[in-house]
Amino acid sequence: MEVIEKENNYVTSYYIDIIKNIFYTPRIFITPNYIRKTLKTMEVTIKENNLNESDKDLINLIIGICHYYLNEYVATNKYLEDLLYSKTFYSTNSFKGIVYTMLTLSNLKLNDIEKHNTYLNLSINFLEENNLNELLIYLYLNVSYNKLEIYNIDEFLYSNINNIFSLLLDYEGPYSSQAYLILGRIYYKFLNLNTIALSLLERSLIIARKNNQREIEMLIYYSQASTYLAMDKFNDGIILLKEILSKYSNKLSSVFKTKIYSKLLELFYLSNPNLSEAKKLLISYKNELYKLDSLYTDLYLTRYNLIYVHYKLFEAGEKINNSLADELYCYLEAASIVYKSNYSDFTFMEFQYWIEISYGDLYRALKDYNNALLHHKRALLFSENVRNKNNIRLYKSISADYESLKDFKTALKYYKVSIDTLEAINANSIDNFYSKIFEDFESKSVLNTVNNNFFTNLSHELKTPVNIIYSLIQLMSTLKNDNDNSIKECFVKYEKTLKQNCLRILKLINNLIDITKIDSGIGKLDLVLLDIVPFIEDLAFSIVPFAKHKNINIIFDTNIEKLYLKVDPYAFERILLNLLSNAIKFNDINGNVFITIHCNDESVDIIVRDDGIGVPDIFIDNLFDRFYKVDTTLSRKYEGSGVGLSITKSLVELHSGTIRINENYKNGTEFIVNMPILNQKDIDIKNKYDYFIDDEKILREFSDIYELF
Repeated sequence: MEVIEKENNYVTSYYIDIIKNIFYTPRIFITPNYIRKTLKTMEVTIKENNLNESDKDLINLIIGICHYYLNEYVATNKYLEDLLYSKTFYSTNSFKGIVYTMLTLSNLKLNDIEKHNTYLNLSINFLEENNLNELLIYLYLNVSYNKLEIYNIDEFLYSNINNIFSLLLDYEGPYSSQAYLILGRIYYKFLNLNTIALSLLERSLIIARKNNQREIEMLIYYSQASTYLAMDKFNDGIILLKEILSKYSNKLSSVFKTKIYSKLLELFYLSNPNLSEAKKLLISYKNELYKLDSLYTDLYLTRYNLIYVHYKLFEAGEKINNSLADELYCYLEAASIVYKSNYSDFTFMEFQYWIEISYGDLYRALKDYNNALLHHKRALLFSENVRNKNNIRLYKSISADYESLKDFKTALKYYKVSIDTLEAINANSIDNFYSKIFEDFESKSVLNTVNNNFFTNLSHELKTPVNIIYSLIQLMSTLKNDNDNSIKECFVKYEKTLKQNCLRILKLINNLIDITKIDSGIGKLDLVLLDIVPFIEDLAFSIVPFAKHKNINIIFDTNIEKLYLKVDPYAFERILLNLLSNAIKFNDINGNVFITIHCNDESVDIIVRDDGIGVPDIFIDNLFDRFYKVDTTLSRKYEGSGVGLSITKSLVELHSGTIRINENYKNGTEFIVNMPILNQKDIDIKNKYDYFIDDEKILREFSDIYELF
């Protein structure tokens, strides 16, 4: 994070930039030195006489936020509560929302639950009334995350996550990437739903890349690595962590580097390490400790001591001596002293759990199994804040202690507990609720995207023909008082244009009706016995007039004279007309359109091929998606709603058929419709369907090719 520097130019926008810079930047990127420097600058500035009241309010807000980031929550409350009585501050709703949010969080940190709940309710009501959805997402996320970190429980977690997902459906801004990131961390760190966590983190990464948020990308990679480690996918996690160190080395703060070294070295408790590589990491970790701000030194020093003890125990194996034992004991004692002297501000919530395990492992290495058992069992007293997977290892350690003490019955009991704990993780019914929330969000998110595309495309497709019709009506309106011939001449001149745009609207309406029927499941076929060979041939020659404007040849070919299928004539005609209109629309002048029927013993291929512009490979996978258009520019050369091929695919599948694009054909586009055939010997041709080609339907299908009219 870059420090904002500005001399003698304390204008309102400058203070606003500082507030947003601190408030929305992840805490790991805000150095305590920057916060202290900003705090000192603001405390000096507010004493100046030339400040207006609005700027004073903003400076007090900055001071309050700075105290929060320095863990000085009482001071935070003092400054921010004073702001609530400022009349000038009320003019900016977003900053008043920040005040409510910060007071909610600071009172949570102070463990003043009554005031926390009061400000939480005030915050929610205020943010909802003023549609400050970004702040509302921030509030729900940070309240839940902090409660889980402090108490390992949040009674409103389900409700908060549900609210966050609902808000994210309609919000996509700079904070979106952080929102999905924090959700991902909640899902892997506290709910053990790692697969969902990875999905949320991937969504976060997409948004961060889109917004060029490099710092957020680093955090996402770190969280992904942590999730992989939680899934016992150690190699994947290690690769990601090392990639962060190499790719972002110049951008990483000492705190972030230390976190990564700590995470890599945690693997000593989880897997068989490479000792030489681990030693290098320990040295790097220790070097970074000297660069840390005092606000973080104690936290990472205690972590270092615990990791160092486990490293030395692993390195020594069975050959631990008294000198090494004394050294390791001193490391653990030093960590305990640091913890006890900073207990109220200590953010290493699992310290007591891990220190007891470390003592237990040290005594076990010394073959002092009674003391090993004592400390391992003490660790259980602090296991509420710890992932269940770590407790499985702890139960196994206790089982091993009892086994070494020849108490095989109790050893077996604790070993069974480890197995039961593992089974409980795999069958945690509570977690299913959170899985269901995510699944609901995913389905709503997809539906939301489809609906947004639907209305965007619908408005565009209706706008063009309606504007044309309206303009022509206005033109005729200006002529209504003239002689009859002028209106008649105008009507004759623009009759085709009016008709074409009316047909285009009708086509769009029919498409919408078909989409609705297909989506609702009520789109049933009215199947009849139809000889498709003459039907396709007649349809092919009926479109010849529509190909003349480009001098396109229509060529029909078949390897069979008669072929009866059970089809819906309306749907079958829609399938063919869509493919044929596309073949003409996207073809070149003097091009060709080939319609081929190729039948074998089990199925028939109906092939529509042109030698036009073709479809680039990168678009093929999405070609049958609804509202998807290869040409997405605002000044599209070819009109169309982007639903034709989607409807065509659905209609083909309703006939138990398939449709695909021939990816190997590079001289244009080739669509292949494959449909199952009937046993022709069992067909009673008395029941065959007599069809006729409806020219109006063809006109409607070709209505978005403006050159025809």
